[in-house]
Amino acid sequence: MATEIKPVHIANFLIEEQLHNEGVERAVWQEARPQEPVSEHAIQKRRRQLVEGLTKQCPHYVSFDARGNITRALVYKADHKFEAYWETIDLDPEGHRRTSSEFFIGGSSSAVEQEIEWMNRRFSTGIDLLRNPNSILEHTDPKTGQRSYTHFGRVDNSPVVSYQYVITPFRTPYCTGVRKADQFPQVPEDVRMLAFPPREMTDYITSAFEA
Repeated sequence: MATEIKPVHIANFLIEEQLHNEGVERAVWQEARPQEPVSEHAIQKRRRQLVEGLTKQCPHYVSFDARGNITRALVYKADHKFEAYWETIDLDPEGHRRTSSEFFIGGSSSAVEQEIEWMNRRFSTGIDLLRNPNSILEHTDPKTGQRSYTHFGRVDNSPVVSYQYVITPFRTPYCTGVRKADQFPQVPEDVRMLAFPPREMTDYITSAFEA
């Protein structure tokens, strides 16, 4: 009987590696500059850049407002604590622009989740695009078999924003595009409508809060 293999929580895996690298870097710093205090800001800069990149590629939250602006967030574990990074994005057609961002630390996953929900209420981006989109399209490439998905969010029955991602057997759902609905390219042929997000997406979202 085949055993199902779930992809690892990629953020936890990569951040754990980064924490190890930071420990090595601190030791090297102290040896090379014994009279100079370790610069935690410099050492942790790469971790912040890693988290920001992962939030763009494989967020656990994507929400939007009626104007088509979005927020996205990634939940992960570092130093045995739950943490999260949250940001707001202006979907300017000439280039997406980050307008606000925040790092959270919590003693539990629920504490971090509450902070994300509070920030979304504060910025009026409470419409969940990953968990409860208005419509979902699935497309399977006939040559490669790769599955791609598009979630559409609507306000007053008008499409506002879309979120596209792909799913492969060995990686978490990977974002390939987020844009306002009027910037969406032509819908490919042979798509089918789904009533709910694919299991791989719901499993990935749930993995954010596993101890």
